[in-house]
Order: sequence, then structure tokens, then C-alpha cells
Amino acid sequence: MIINSDFHIHSEYSYDASLPLSEIWENAKKLGFSKIGITDHVNFNDEKFLGDLAASAEAVREFQKTHPDM
Repeated sequence: MIINSDFHIHSEYSYDASLPLSEIWENAKKLGFSKIGITDHVNFNDEKFLGDLAASAEAVREFQKTHPDM
């Protein structure tokens, strides 16, 4: 059995991407993916990033609540 997946996707919370989680998930479903992994960049030396990290973690938790099929 083949499981289509992508475990290296950057979201709008990474400096080099712009897609929101909901659009990533919808695109993954259209492509037949059953699993995805969000791998946003981390910069612990950037104060703005540390604030964004908490916000992005909360966004993921909220997204998972509204997308139980994820």
C-alpha cells in the first residue's frame, strides 16, 4: 500500500512561504495525501519569531480542532 504524504511543508508562519494551514490541507487532500508535516523555520535569536512561535502553535491547535480529518 502506498501512502501519499509530504513531511516538509512550510506555512505562512515561515519566512519563505505564504500559504495558510487551511489552504495547505485542502491542497493536500486534492492531491490525495493522507499525511502532511509542517516544518516551518525556527530562529530563536529573533524576538519577533518567539512571539510568532506562540501564535503559530495556537493557530495549529485551533486548526486541528476544526479539521478532525487532519
